[in-house]
Amino acid sequence: MENKFITIKVFDNAPEAHILISKLESLGINCYLHDAFTISIDPMLNNAIGGMKLKVHYKDKDQVARILNEIEGAPLTDDDDNVLECPNCGATELYANFKSMKGGWGIFYTIISFVFFLYPLRYKNVYRCKKCDTEFKRKK
Repeated sequence: MENKFITIKVFDNAPEAHILISKLESLGINCYLHDAFTISIDPMLNNAIGGMKLKVHYKDKDQVARILNEIEGAPLTDDDDNVLECPNCGATELYANFKSMKGGWGIFYTIISFVFFLYPLRYKNVYRCKKCDTEFKRKK
């Protein structure tokens, strides 16, 4: 397992992946992003090839797993460093930038996307609670 690299996380967008790569490289962990160029040339291939894969050396997998748990376990905060909470159940475990197509317009655009074989025309970025699946926008 000398030169063995393994997939530690899969991304659907490059900026999020590059932020994590910068963090890992600053800690001296050798890593790279597989399929990033293919997806940047044709974003429609993202689902077909399984996203951008963050590869790390096999010997670093435990350290990277601890770093990912630390990052993903931290609660989301607003601009004033207040912890964001679900308005329904009060949980702090949230998905950020969840792409929602709920509602009448979401259903309409989903049907149009399927009929014309298009990428979804309209969706909104929201927060989604990991516990109760409530979707909401942050109040300003």
